[in-house]
Amino acid sequence: MRAASAREVAGILYFQGEIDTVEPHLQPQKILLPDRWADEFAVLVKNWRSDLGLPKLPIVFAQIGTNTEPDWFKNWAVVKVQQRQVRLPFTAMITTDDLTLKDYVHFTTESYRTIGQRYAKAYLDLLSDEASHADNANADNAKLQPTRREKKELLKYML
Repeated sequence: MRAASAREVAGILYFQGEIDTVEPHLQPQKILLPDRWADEFAVLVKNWRSDLGLPKLPIVFAQIGTNTEPDWFKNWAVVKVQQRQVRLPFTAMITTDDLTLKDYVHFTTESYRTIGQRYAKAYLDLLSDEASHADNANADNAKLQPTRREKKELLKYML
């Protein structure tokens, strides 16, 4: 990842899963593994952390919410269960079930604002949890602490 050479990566926000829910014959050019979403995500997280050299990189992902096309998204419930089963260190999931859609699967602007607030809260919670378990003298854990400016920026979006 080139971004790591220009700046330090402080975390990853991830929102994916909808395509994995479609009926496989409707997307023959893609390999869809709805019943392996959690395992595939674990590999992705492991690779990100390894490639970036950041074994404690905070990752927050969004669970898919709702849709208005259940005949198209046949494996929606399967992927949601898979996402709920993810248990990885320094990783958190936010939910989106209660948010308003603007079309068959995408959210309204206001819903995306709420998603941003949830991402920020989950990210800060991950940092706080790590800090509460960390030895203050450990330099690796100090890297996980956001600066005062970063906290202010994140909190601005949470209001």
